[in-house]
Amino acid sequence: MIRGLFICFGVIFLAANAYIIQTFPGAMRSPGFYNNPVNSGYGFDYKEYIKRHTRGAPIMIYTLNDCIPCRKTKSLLQQQYPDVPAYFMELGHGYPFERRLERDLLEVTGQDTFPYIFVCGRFIGGSSDLFNLHNYGRLRPTVNSCPATGFHRD
Repeated sequence: MIRGLFICFGVIFLAANAYIIQTFPGAMRSPGFYNNPVNSGYGFDYKEYIKRHTRGAPIMIYTLNDCIPCRKTKSLLQQQYPDVPAYFMELGHGYPFERRLERDLLEVTGQDTFPYIFVCGRFIGGSSDLFNLHNYGRLRPTVNSCPATGFHRD
């Protein structure tokens, strides 16, 4: 029974990811999540992963499933900035690595709410901060001046 439950959750997880990719074709999934995390002895330390991958993407967003501000953020990027590579990683399935990543996001950013948004490798805040940049006309120039063109492979 437990094995069947794990299989069921796996199928739901894959279907949800396929739905996200189809719903937000302008947004790309973060490649290489499992590449080179640092084992701190207490589990993996994702602080370096966060720093490395946010530097390599014009826009990098860590989201939760069923998060309304996260959906609004993705929708804004899809509608207003379809030409800008916006990478995102959606958490919320309760896996141990997600809990650790969430703790490390809190340590790196000082923010404890989703979404975590990085523009040109710099943490800008959450959904309202991204909307403020957009509304004041500062998001497009920031992204256009961003040297990041894609994920760096170490």
